[in-house]
Amino acid sequence: MRIPLVLLPALLLAACAPRTAWTRADATVVDADRDQRQCLRVAERQAQEEYGMDVHTPDNGSLDAQRRSAVFDQQQSQLEYRAYQQRLADDCMQLRGYQQQTVPPRN
Repeated sequence: MRIPLVLLPALLLAACAPRTAWTRADATVVDADRDQRQCLRVAERQAQEEYGMDVHTPDNGSLDAQRRSAVFDQQQSQLEYRAYQQRLADDCMQLRGYQQQTVPPRN
């Protein structure tokens, strides 16, 4: 599998980022998992409605540079969409009273 260059910095940052979990004083782990799944579903629907998933790819793909540019644009749009969707899900969890806490590394 080849990883597009535009994704490489994001993957490297994600690998180094500390793990986090959503917590709320009166919520169990099961509650937090359920709420997070619900927020992710709501965020996905909202992002599709507001941001849209249509990525324009030129129909004249005979030039290599044009195809590369279209692929790059599509990858960039997908990254922006995923970031927007994650922000919506995070906002949903915060509205439900959750806070993100850093999880200590396992030994």
